[in-house]
Amino acid sequence: MNKHTPGPWHKSDAATTIPIKAANGKTVASVKWGDNDNSNADLIASSPELLAASQQALCLLEELSEAPSCDEVISNLRVAIAKATGGWP
Repeated sequence: MNKHTPGPWHKSDAATTIPIKAANGKTVASVKWGDNDNSNADLIASSPELLAASQQALCLLEELSEAPSCDEVISNLRVAIAKATGGWP
């Protein structure tokens, strides 16, 4: 499993790019200004929280649900978490 820079991450102001910075000030990504780029920067900045919430939701669903309707949701969460943690081909 890959280790990422711990969150929270946040957007910073810049003239031509939107840097995404970790709490320690390290730039973890940057997005060039343009159509939808502010929204893309928001999505990138929320990645640590989205991963944590997905991991929590997966644990809860696995423990509480035996309903077949949850199988697809559980599968999708597993794939997304694997991609986010480097466990996906």
